[in-house]
Amino acid sequence: MIKNILIYYYSVCPTFCRRVVNNYSIEVDGRSFWLMYINPFEYNRLSDIIFLYEMCLSFIPDFHHIVRAKSGDFFISFKGNTYVLVEFFKKHYNLDTVLVDMNKMSISLKTYMWSSLWRHKIDYLENYYNSKKITKSIDFYFDYFVGLAENAIYLFNTFFENKNCELAVQHRRYITESFYDNPLNLVVDYRVRDLAEFIKSEYLYSNLSIDEILKMVKLEKFGNSEIKLLMIRLLYPSCFFDLYEKSIREDDFVLKHSVEVKLKNYPLFLRKISQHSFFKRYFDFWISS
Repeated sequence: MIKNILIYYYSVCPTFCRRVVNNYSIEVDGRSFWLMYINPFEYNRLSDIIFLYEMCLSFIPDFHHIVRAKSGDFFISFKGNTYVLVEFFKKHYNLDTVLVDMNKMSISLKTYMWSSLWRHKIDYLENYYNSKKITKSIDFYFDYFVGLAENAIYLFNTFFENKNCELAVQHRRYITESFYDNPLNLVVDYRVRDLAEFIKSEYLYSNLSIDEILKMVKLEKFGNSEIKLLMIRLLYPSCFFDLYEKSIREDDFVLKHSVEVKLKNYPLFLRKISQHSFFKRYFDFWISS
């Protein structure tokens, strides 16, 4: 079916096609493409996705390529779902070269408005949580991580001063696959976002020492306000919420034991960071116990 869709919409005849969750990995005579599913929650960002993609393309001509359909549209729809076809090149891009024109950005692209976005996420998940029976192990951690998120919102609204924090092209999530820099994963945000999401992901699925975190922070040469912002971003449990949303989508979702152990120990991980002498001098009120 996907082969016929690609031929119909793009005049592309794949030599290989494999479904990966909601996306499709495609090969066309040695070239690599992904037909990528657009989550309905992202529909309000479609114009911004294209804006940011074209901005990157203007600075990086060989950036991953969004393929237009024969109609000229960037997005296609079939069976009630929306997709975009992206050609990926096997290289890593230095997005620091992309200068952000803030005057041309629409409001939904400004993902650095953290507290309002986080509040919306909490309200959405709480509505679902309160309407269902607790049936999965991940449900038992929900209230605790919502509490962490509430604390992150409070600290952001109370203590954060954005006057010394730079905006840059960042990524919605840290993805280890080759399409980390795909246009759907790009956002404009404070430049601490990528490091914060990397730290949370590495903690949950790998190993990361406090010394390694300190080394990365010093390498980025963050200012005082940016280090505070990094700490607030670490407090916000995006990795847990991603897992929880996955449990909503998948009836057979099972929380892996190794990940569950990491979730249980996340408060200890945060406390170790907050008690390190380097971080404590910047943000000694982050976690008091």
